[in-house]
Amino acid sequence: GLTDAEHILKVRQTDTAGNTGDTSTAEWTVDTAPPVAPTLNSTPEPLTRETTAGFGFAGESGGTFQCRLDNAVFADCTNPLSYEDLAPGDYTFRVRQTDEAGNPGAPTTFNWTVDRTPPEQPTITATPADPTNQTTAQFSFTGESGGHYECSHDGSAFAICQSPMDYDALTEVTHTFSV
Repeated sequence: GLTDAEHILKVRQTDTAGNTGDTSTAEWTVDTAPPVAPTLNSTPEPLTRETTAGFGFAGESGGTFQCRLDNAVFADCTNPLSYEDLAPGDYTFRVRQTDEAGNPGAPTTFNWTVDRTPPEQPTITATPADPTNQTTAQFSFTGESGGHYECSHDGSAFAICQSPMDYDALTEVTHTFSV
């Protein structure tokens, strides 16, 4: 029935003649509370093309950490921890702490995806007439949802753009648009 706290037991002996000896003392702590779930202070991006993943974590002082990737068994680990040569796919990292009294805590979980597949080629859905007598041009295009588009006009460096893309003050030459 001891509560979570520091406890002290003092023992001394008195002999049959009434003489009392020195006191012996034993001290111990009852700790049945699990540690708080660790905090993650560094993780990979939730969606990344990187095939390595690093994790930094922290918990209460003392005790040990255990980690697991996906459905593996929890195993002792040290902070920081990294994984290499990850294949494309979805991953789940978990870390938990066992305190000095042996109480296991709840895990902290982080999910991320390694995506190494480039998007499909965008489709240009609207262009100006060719040939044209107009000095303006508008291009519309579509593609995979998410991410961003980059456009190039007449071989210029690709720059972030969005559909529709407008150009004006065009000169009388053949022009090239790439997305």
